Amino acid sequence: MRRCITTLLILLVGLVGALRAMTIEIDNRGNHLRVEQGDTREREDGKLVTEVHFAWGNLENNAAAGFHKFNGFIAPEIGTCKVVDVHMFDTGGSYESGRDDKVIKDGPAYVAWRASTRGKTDGLTVRIVTDSDTPVHIKVGEWHGIFHIAEGRVVEGSLAASAVEYHPAASSVSGG
Repeated sequence: MRRCITTLLILLVGLVGALRAMTIEIDNRGNHLRVEQGDTREREDGKLVTEVHFAWGNLENNAAAGFHKFNGFIAPEIGTCKVVDVHMFDTGGSYESGRDDKVIKDGPAYVAWRASTRGKTDGLTVRIVTDSDTPVHIKVGEWHGIFHIAEGRVVEGSLAASAVEYHPAASSVSGG
């Protein structure tokens, strides 16, 4: 009986975690972007701090995946952002070999990176601080998209491609 309850709890935690992640195909070569809700907390000043995990590249383990450029950015329209952690950013080699990844802008208006892979994945965890609901623009490689944060949470189902190419350097920081 105890084992059944433990198994059920593990399955429920897995389902809740899966509900907080969204994945979308970002090119015709089988590469994907995953956006996943992390921790959320409220600061003393009332602003919400949301951690969001991003992963991109060969998330489906496509054996035919080759070299891909995944330069990009994350930019909330309202608030600030900063990198908390990098995942699978390889260094110590050439960009063409997928081994010269780096964060090139770390807030406050946006986070930008240069990344390439040879059939693998890269990712970041970004902390977004805002005092209101906000759209968040994201670019990965040639793909431009948007998702929304409401009440400090990533809005389920809001990740979508955008026909408009957003340029974060042209925006101003507010609310962070």
